[in-house]
Amino acid sequence: MDGYGISNALRFKARSFQYYRRTGIVSAGIKDIIREAMDRDYRKSRYARFLSGLSAYVEKNYGIRFSDDTPPWSLTEIFLDNIYDSIGEFIPGKGDTVVDVGAQFGDYSLLCSRYYGCSRVIAFEPLSGNFRVLRKNLELNSAANVEAVNAAVGDGEGYITIGHDGLMASAFGGPLEERVKMVTLDSQRLRPDIMKVDVEGYEMHVLRGACSTIEANMPRLIVETHSLSLRKSVTEFLTGMGYRKPIKGRKVMNRVMGEVMNLYFLPGS
Repeated sequence: MDGYGISNALRFKARSFQYYRRTGIVSAGIKDIIREAMDRDYRKSRYARFLSGLSAYVEKNYGIRFSDDTPPWSLTEIFLDNIYDSIGEFIPGKGDTVVDVGAQFGDYSLLCSRYYGCSRVIAFEPLSGNFRVLRKNLELNSAANVEAVNAAVGDGEGYITIGHDGLMASAFGGPLEERVKMVTLDSQRLRPDIMKVDVEGYEMHVLRGACSTIEANMPRLIVETHSLSLRKSVTEFLTGMGYRKPIKGRKVMNRVMGEVMNLYFLPGS
């Protein structure tokens, strides 16, 4: 294992114990830490037990249900790391309209809809497999205020072929391909209070296709960026539209994409 792999393994181990302590699904004592370090099978079995109990934890603490088709690991960022609502100005309010670009299985959309009581959520997800799970999760929660749109969001209209790995589309490609519909946010005539954009490298395309929507509404913006150059481009683009310099959120390392960081933008000089 190289230095990158060792660093990531240590981060994962530390984060998993934080999850264990927070949820109580599995124990997180000193003896557990020592045994996990010495016994790989024990470590794997404990993480599997944690994942199997995560949906129940989310339902108990957030009042949100997820179908068995939803990969449990996908719930950690929203409900344990709180990556989108850990900064006060970005906590959704009752009556807010939220646009969720890159909704995947609907975790953030349901957080806004069911937990925070937003009046309207529009969730865009291009991959057909993910979209089926998203629709199922919305039905499980009677989330009538969430409008699910099976489309990619970009800077043009029509159809595109995107690479993906079966769960996530990415500008970096993938072993699978799918032909999907693409729309611009400007074509949807939305009036968002919050926009979350997490599209694995396509963020600038989304923003360029949303100029009129952004200028008219100046929503709070959460943008996930996957490289230093993308962070620079997004920051220059949005500060040029009247946004403040971003608040920097969580940062993780990815072998393919490099440093992944969430940026939080508020309107105003």
